[in-house]
Amino acid sequence: MGTYRQIICKQCGYTVKVKQGPSVHMFGKMMRQEQEILDNKAQYPEAAYYLEHDGKIGCAGVYLCAKCKEFRDLDLIYIMKDYYAHSIDSTEEEAMYPFEKPFCFECGTEMKFIFDLEAENLRCPKCGGEIKAPICLWFD
Repeated sequence: MGTYRQIICKQCGYTVKVKQGPSVHMFGKMMRQEQEILDNKAQYPEAAYYLEHDGKIGCAGVYLCAKCKEFRDLDLIYIMKDYYAHSIDSTEEEAMYPFEKPFCFECGTEMKFIFDLEAENLRCPKCGGEIKAPICLWFD
């Protein structure tokens, strides 16, 4: 189950629609990837460790390209390191293990995963203004 959100800057009006969470199609990819990791621990030691210690696999996150100054949604696999212990105050590095590297499809720059679209310190990439990201729609 995932959500569509509309990110809106209160200052400059920058608006973009993004999705978070897996669709039914991506859920299958996630399950196959999780099994691949656990079946080949020598090839994926860090990912396997997190999955065996309360980590959960996820996909379809929101990323920020600093060069293009755009939020983008990508269907990439990541692992929440400890699904039960992470908090809203966790940083991306503390909470997430990026199984697939996120690169911008426009400029090729590696992008930053946006852990929480409702974080108070998240700012508009265009002007630095305050943004809101309400849920527009749930999907399956």
